[in-house]
Amino acid sequence: MFFRIDYLDEFILGELPLSECDFELLDILKEFEPYGEGNPKPKFTSKVKIENIRNLKDNHYKLIVSQNGVYKDAIIFRYDGEFRDEMQIVFTLSQNSWNGNTNIQLMIEKIL
Repeated sequence: MFFRIDYLDEFILGELPLSECDFELLDILKEFEPYGEGNPKPKFTSKVKIENIRNLKDNHYKLIVSQNGVYKDAIIFRYDGEFRDEMQIVFTLSQNSWNGNTNIQLMIEKIL
């Protein structure tokens, strides 16, 4: 179930468990493209455990996050805060294709 959450002047469509972050949802979201100023990309929130952190360069990080046995790749750019074991994140969904593999990736916009 999705609902609107206004959190710190941030429009978040709703809380989304990692188990629901799949290609079926991504396909549904693609039907509402193009996203832009008048049609913002849907943002979700979820509480996740940080399993792995890799610094890509400067303050850009690639993470592996988990929730109830489900693992997802995530990216956050321009982050200068500290990582905790568990964090509430605000994210959008994207598709990542690399080396012949395609997976769902969380684009973290904010850590609450």
